[in-house]
Amino acid sequence: MTTLTTILALIPLVLGVVEGAAVQVPMASAVISGLPTYTLIDLELIPAVYSQFHYQIRALSKPLHGLNLHDQYIRYNRSLRFPLPF
Repeated sequence: MTTLTTILALIPLVLGVVEGAAVQVPMASAVISGLPTYTLIDLELIPAVYSQFHYQIRALSKPLHGLNLHDQYIRYNRSLRFPLPF
């Protein structure tokens, strides 16, 4: 909703209806093209990537029952081949 209202508010700048709009046309056109693009990325691409990454993590991880939190953290990071921060 805010994306739509922002785009509608910037249309007069892009069309040059407003006085002094020549300076702001590049900014307005970048915002008009960037907001829908990011909205689609935010709603479609990021959840798909997260879902795929989560699926791969679950496939790599082993059952962690019976381990304390420190050992779970070590086993989880070794399964992902990430270096330990300590």
